[in-house]
Amino acid sequence: MKQNHRQNKFYQELWFAWAGLLLMPPVGIYALWKFGHYPKGLRIALTLVFGLFFLYVITGDELRF
Repeated sequence: MKQNHRQNKFYQELWFAWAGLLLMPPVGIYALWKFGHYPKGLRIALTLVFGLFFLYVITGDELRF
């Protein structure tokens, strides 16, 4: 008998999206949107929070726009 269950790749899993958000936010944000782990409103909020966090980390103490 063939099994129809298809296993997700590791990068499609929710844990990978969270690891990406914490270690390299652009990767985690991409994974959140690509694989639709959460409703759109929550994805927007997580994108804002971790996007701003990433900008803070790469620019230092003050955001220079």
